[in-house]
Amino acid sequence: MFFVTRWALDPADRVLMGTTPTLERADMMVRWDLPVKRDGRDGPPNGIDGDGVQRRR
Repeated sequence: MFFVTRWALDPADRVLMGTTPTLERADMMVRWDLPVKRDGRDGPPNGIDGDGVQRRR
């Protein structure tokens, strides 16, 4: 079982948004505002590419 929570710095402000039996379904419940890379493609949510290098726009 996977829990999807709205994260906040203060633990009292964190909210359980739902549960799901699979990681794939939990990932689909999360809305990502993906940054756009210089080449126009969507970037990863954490700004780090698969090679482990953080890129800045």
